[in-house]
Amino acid sequence: MTTQQGFGRQLGTAAGPVNLTVVIGAAGEEVQKDYVVTAPTHLMRAWRLLTAVNEELHAEGADDAEAHRAAMVFNVLRHEVINSVSPALAEEMRELLPPLDENSGIAGTRASCSAALGWLDGLMTSSIPT
Repeated sequence: MTTQQGFGRQLGTAAGPVNLTVVIGAAGEEVQKDYVVTAPTHLMRAWRLLTAVNEELHAEGADDAEAHRAAMVFNVLRHEVINSVSPALAEEMRELLPPLDENSGIAGTRASCSAALGWLDGLMTSSIPT
């Protein structure tokens, strides 16, 4: 018997956890199977960490050293997101949000983090569990 518990809790059976795939789209819409989240917990963790990075970048006193660190964290989280979604969504992410380089300034890093959060917000609010 598989049970679905509250948001953020594990789905599983007495034998162990069950894989969960989240299809993108609103209830009642024709579902496009190419647009799925294959690792929702990884995606949510990356989303939360990216939110924290974005908040740090917008804090008073953020400097180029902070921007450099944030750019490197952004790249790791970007990779995590790409590995947490279907190939079609991963390609969209790659096209819309290229990786940052070590020379990314604070404004560019802020813009990339904000754009990634916007993309993730849209993805998360249009997802329905299957």
